[in-house]
Amino acid sequence: MGSNSFNWDCEQARRDVLLISEVLGRHNVINPWIKVDTVSDVFQQCEQCKSKRHKKCLGWTLAFRERQALVFPSLSLENRTVKVELCGRFCARRKNTGDWEKRPLSECSGAISVLEPTTDRILSRIHIDLATTDAQEHEPVWHIQFGGLPGPGHEKPETRWLKVPRLPSQPLDFPLLVELVLYNFKPKLWSQLAVDSVWRRMVKRSESLVLPHYFEHWASYWNMRHNDQGSSSWLAHQSNLSGKWKPWAV
Repeated sequence: MGSNSFNWDCEQARRDVLLISEVLGRHNVINPWIKVDTVSDVFQQCEQCKSKRHKKCLGWTLAFRERQALVFPSLSLENRTVKVELCGRFCARRKNTGDWEKRPLSECSGAISVLEPTTDRILSRIHIDLATTDAQEHEPVWHIQFGGLPGPGHEKPETRWLKVPRLPSQPLDFPLLVELVLYNFKPKLWSQLAVDSVWRRMVKRSESLVLPHYFEHWASYWNMRHNDQGSSSWLAHQSNLSGKWKPWAV
């Protein structure tokens, strides 16, 4: 994929986290979440960026769950009021600078839970994962999985043992997961923000970070689909164990 006008470093990623918190708070769709003086509770920058050497950035970590989860406390769904909780770990740490578009993240695990507001009973839960070769089972490199094991404070579902099916997915990082929540639960606000230049640039910055390697490998598979030396299917090409696609940062 070609280069673009976006650069990535800890400071920009930190500003995006603060932007999301500020904009959603201003539109009264979340309770106060993260501010400048508390962002370090969920966001960790690399040593290079701490020393203001942003051009040598080695990536950031954004991790939040349980008491630090991003909570949308009152959303309408099929004439019912629900609460939506977003938590996860999004890590862009790497040993060497550069190679952002080919290997954007070293870890990604984000979960969206739909809850009954008064009891916190889980009505629905999905999570998106970036699988690595550490997994013991076949998993699409990027996949969405239903259910899963929620953190403390939520009743453990009887189906917590059920790990399949894992559905192939395009990559989604934190800003893109937030956009997905708004698209599904606050469509009017999503449409309003879609024409906001600052919000749009943040979303496009995330897309430019996490999508190029996906399309590059899709094109690679498609161009070789009739080659007996290539993968047997697009699903096989995506497999973390048998495929050739290793997009995680190292």
